Amino acid sequence: MNRVLEVNKDLKHRFEIIECYDAGIQLLGYEVKSIKRRHFSLDKAYVKSLNGELWLVNMHIKSFGPWTKSENRPRKLLLNKNEITRLITRSKEKGLTIIPYQIYINDRGLIKVQIALVKAKKIFERRQEIKKRETERELQRIFKR
Repeated sequence: MNRVLEVNKDLKHRFEIIECYDAGIQLLGYEVKSIKRRHFSLDKAYVKSLNGELWLVNMHIKSFGPWTKSENRPRKLLLNKNEITRLITRSKEKGLTIIPYQIYINDRGLIKVQIALVKAKKIFERRQEIKKRETERELQRIFKR
C-alpha cells in the first residue's frame, strides 16, 4: 500500500493528463529525512531532459542543518531507458510537458515520484469543466430532496 506524501492538486485543473509514470528519485540522506517529515514542496517543480536523462527541477526540500546543499538543486529521476526515450520524444511534441504529479512511499519504503505527461488546457476548457461540475452538483442537490 503506497503512502502518498503530497499531490500536485493544481495539475488536474490546469492540465490534461495523457500518461503517468512512476520514477525513483536520487536523493541525499537529509533530503530523505525532510521528505518523510513532509518538509518539501512540488508547487513550481517540473521535469527537464539533459543528455538523455530526466531531472526534477525546482522541487523545494527544506534543509536539515548547516551541512546541507542547495534546497532547489536538480534531482535525477530513475526510469528505464525505454521510458526515458519515450518521454523525451513525446515531450518534444508541441504542447506536451512533463510535470511531477505526486510523491509517495512505496511498500518497500522507497520514495517515488509519479510524473505525468500533460497538455495544457485552454481557458474555455477550464470554464466548461467548472460549469459541468456545478450543474452536476445542482442535480445531486435536487435529487436529494
